[in-house]
Amino acid sequence: MARADRRSDATVLAADFTRAVIGRDGMIQSFLPGTPAPDLLGFYLKETHGAFFRQMGEITAAVHAATGPWFGPVTGPGNARWSEFVVTSLHLIA
Repeated sequence: MARADRRSDATVLAADFTRAVIGRDGMIQSFLPGTPAPDLLGFYLKETHGAFFRQMGEITAAVHAATGPWFGPVTGPGNARWSEFVVTSLHLIA
């Protein structure tokens, strides 16, 4: 339901990759472009809801199935943990 014609202007408001705040890596963004599914799903026939949630499940499964030898660019360098990669990336652009 996200609109492809909108540019993302999301801003990172807070991030913690030390796991000190909530016991896991976390990031809070200002917004993601698009319309939340609960706002529009009711306008579609109930018979279409199953296809929507199946597609969301397929996307989630594909993201979770992606693996590699490290976190980072395919050509390297990489990090053992996602949080280490994010911190390294931020240092490179800071």
